[in-house]
Amino acid sequence: METNTNSPEKVYSYSAKFSICKGKMGGFQASPIPPTWNDGKTSEGKPTRKVTKEGAILIELAPFLKEEDGNKYYDWANKKVSFGLGLPDIASIIGSGGAETKLVHVNEKTSETKTLIITPGKGDYEGTFMMSLNVSREGGEKTSSRIAFSSGEWAVFLVLLRSQVPALLGW
Repeated sequence: METNTNSPEKVYSYSAKFSICKGKMGGFQASPIPPTWNDGKTSEGKPTRKVTKEGAILIELAPFLKEEDGNKYYDWANKKVSFGLGLPDIASIIGSGGAETKLVHVNEKTSETKTLIITPGKGDYEGTFMMSLNVSREGGEKTSSRIAFSSGEWAVFLVLLRSQVPALLGW
């Protein structure tokens, strides 16, 4: 299997996801979306490739659906909520130093506002984090989902965010 070398000549689609499932609380998935490239030519006629859109990290949260035969199922098809972490968002999360982080994305085309809030645990829960994603739509319709991260899960998520920055930039 070939890997992404982050060079314009070898950009592959991503399929791996980082997943956390927390029983009846719900499920979390994060996956990278690679940058978009545009082929062109220099003034001398040599071929070039240029990043036309930076990549992102897609995070999705889904509610618990059912438990059957000892397996837990989550409603990824109908009830998931998603949020695209662009480079400024990733910088805010990494640079927060563990403080609360609030990210807001407004889509004027769909009149949808998504608010992602990451809150550090306190007291007995110090070192853990709670991620809440709230979606408000025109007409007052709201959807919310949340997931708790253990300190180890949060550490892995931060490592994955950091490691993806060069690839999202197309470096």
